[in-house]
Amino acid sequence: MTSKKPSRPIREEKSAAFRPPTGASSREAHSVHRIIATERVAHGGDGRTDAASARAVDERRRWKRRGRARGRRSDERREGSAAAAVRIDRIRSIQHLHRRRLAPRGRSLTMTPDEALSLRAPTDGFLCPLSANVYGIDFLEFEIKDYDSGESVFHVKKDGDAGLPELPDDIDPEVERAIRTVRYTFPEKFLRFETVRTALVFGVGETPVPDFRMIERHYFRDELVRSYDFNFGFCIPNSVNSWEAIYEVPGLEDERIAEFVDHPFDMKSDSFYFVGDELVMHNKAEYQYQG
Repeated sequence: MTSKKPSRPIREEKSAAFRPPTGASSREAHSVHRIIATERVAHGGDGRTDAASARAVDERRRWKRRGRARGRRSDERREGSAAAAVRIDRIRSIQHLHRRRLAPRGRSLTMTPDEALSLRAPTDGFLCPLSANVYGIDFLEFEIKDYDSGESVFHVKKDGDAGLPELPDDIDPEVERAIRTVRYTFPEKFLRFETVRTALVFGVGETPVPDFRMIERHYFRDELVRSYDFNFGFCIPNSVNSWEAIYEVPGLEDERIAEFVDHPFDMKSDSFYFVGDELVMHNKAEYQYQG
């Protein structure tokens, strides 16, 4: 006599057949499992009608629709949170600009390194006046290279005798933006570099510069894509200093590179320079990439 092979226990097939949406109570989950078990028996031929199976299918579809609705609401909440974060950053930058107007000449108020690192979008203006650079920091030479090939993609050198420009704090905003914003044009292959080498030469004035630090935030259409935090350390008075950094660049997909190329100058950055916790310089840059 041939023994009939026992069927797999229904309990093992509950989770495989269907998993209730996240957040369902234990009673609701038990109810759904019972309906699935009923559907299995109905198709197994124990005399149950197709109506029970149809009800089970309808119930399962209803649960799936609930799950999709929850997913859409969750996505909307995430998108709303991201938009709200950008709005908060905008408000903070406006508040900083207002405080800057009230600050004594040559001083920046409230912006700290931690606040700079928390920004998720470019600032709407400059968060410290030009006169905040009381240390006489002057950038003299800057170069960017592909570390692997040694190819230079950007090099600028300033006349050492030029000195810092004398400009009033109440300068026209458009003139200030033109002076404090640099526009870079890089080849498309720059976006494919794996390791970048940067070299900077800068001078300082008569005052010692302790704990000189730069934080740079890069954005593409209000989305943070890169962030750098460099510490130059202590600089003695009336010195010319050389600084070099070699760092790996996160890889980009071809679609992302094409997006950067197709939207020139939509890539922007804020560069914040601190001495200790005091913001002494704030510059901006915009980038385009050409094939």
